[in-house]
Amino acid sequence: MAGANVSVTGGVAIKQGEEFVLQGQETGAALFGFDADHNATNRGLEIPDISVSQIRRNQIAGDRASDEIALRFPNSQREVTMQTSDGPRRVDVLTTDRSAIESKVGRTSADASTMRQVNKDRELLENGSVTSVSWEFRRSAQTGRVGPTPRLQAELEAAGIEIRIVD
Repeated sequence: MAGANVSVTGGVAIKQGEEFVLQGQETGAALFGFDADHNATNRGLEIPDISVSQIRRNQIAGDRASDEIALRFPNSQREVTMQTSDGPRRVDVLTTDRSAIESKVGRTSADASTMRQVNKDRELLENGSVTSVSWEFRRSAQTGRVGPTPRLQAELEAAGIEIRIVD
């Protein structure tokens, strides 16, 4: 793990388990190989170009975005599992008023996995488990793309899910 001399610029630093959170953004100091004499600068959703798989970089960017959302809603919960008839749905952020917020980074299509999330969110809305559902999309630092494809946008709207583009 990173040593005591790791410094943070660009925001509030909070230690969460073995990770640092910068304004809610996870900076896996050990993952990125920081030692006791290196700095970790808050770069928003930009992922350092290091030897990490694209899937892991996407996960990190998604976690950072979800952490930023959670900071806007005091006492909200992260990664809450809710039951649906199609199995569990892990909600990225659940606010105190039971609003569910899904975080997406980059361009998102209506593939089978995403459509399963849409259908589970629709069910949670219909059965009153949540008061509202919104999906927030942030631009990918890797691809420069953001938002749902036209088909996914139509599916979200039909399900009563709010779409928010954070750019």
